[in-house]
Amino acid sequence: MPRYTFRNICVEENSVNLDDKCVKVVYNAKAYENVKDEKVRALLRFIQTNEPGEDDFSKRLSEFVARVKENEKFRKEFAEMNLHDFDIMTEAAEEKAIENARNALAMNLTAEQAAQITGLPLEQVLELQKELVAQTAN
Repeated sequence: MPRYTFRNICVEENSVNLDDKCVKVVYNAKAYENVKDEKVRALLRFIQTNEPGEDDFSKRLSEFVARVKENEKFRKEFAEMNLHDFDIMTEAAEEKAIENARNALAMNLTAEQAAQITGLPLEQVLELQKELVAQTAN
């Protein structure tokens, strides 16, 4: 299905519509061939294939994308944004690994087992183990 339309309704009673005139439409670009509207189909095709269609809009969009890709300032900002996103994801993954190591230690697994399960260095897991012992002693 190429198009999904969402409206705000009550989760507990789905017959109750908030009626706030808020509508969210999400398109599946992979299903662009099934879209009836010619302009929307051309846009989704461009998004999916990165190939402009015959219409003026997707040709202009393709030219704009090419110009932006050549813009050094944009490329630098885009790279910085990607690095920032990568840093956030890495930090979240490490926090999750630490949480998993704490849970493994709380289940009486050895520090070696917790390190192996989570991929954390053994030294870091041993520090977590010391923290847990100190917490349970208090």
